[in-house]
Amino acid sequence: MARTDNPAHTTPVTTNAAGFSVATPVANPTEYPNVSLLDAQRSSRGQAALAVPATMVAPVATAGSLSCSVAFTPLVITTTSPILTYTVTSTPGSFTASGLTSPLVVTGLTAAQGYTFTAVATNIIGSSTASPASNSATATA
Repeated sequence: MARTDNPAHTTPVTTNAAGFSVATPVANPTEYPNVSLLDAQRSSRGQAALAVPATMVAPVATAGSLSCSVAFTPLVITTTSPILTYTVTSTPGSFTASGLTSPLVVTGLTAAQGYTFTAVATNIIGSSTASPASNSATATA
C-alpha cells in the first residue's frame, strides 16, 4: 500500500486501457525512489524489471476478401508481465484487430486498396512501440 504521508514514498499510478492500475513512468526517478527500489529488489532475486514489451518485428500481410490476414511473431516473455494482447493496425484507415494468436484478420477493408500493418504488444505495464510496417497487401472484392 502506498504511503500518503510522504510524497517520496508514493508512486504515481494511472489506469491502462485494460483497466489495470499501473505505475506511471516519471521524468525524475529520484522523486519516487520506490520505483527504482522495486526494480533493484526484482534484480536481486534474479527477476527482470517490469517494463513495457519490446518492439515487435514487422508483420506479414496476406490479402483476403475485404480483409487481410496479418501474421506476427509473438514476443518471448522475459519479464513476469505476460502479454495481454497483440494489436495490428492498418495504414490507411487505422483498421485494427486484436488477440493473442497469430495471424489476426483485419476486416472492413476496401477492395483494390493496398494496406500495410504495424503490430503492438500490450502487457499490464503498457504497450510497445509500433513495429515496422508490413509488406503491402491489396484487399480483394
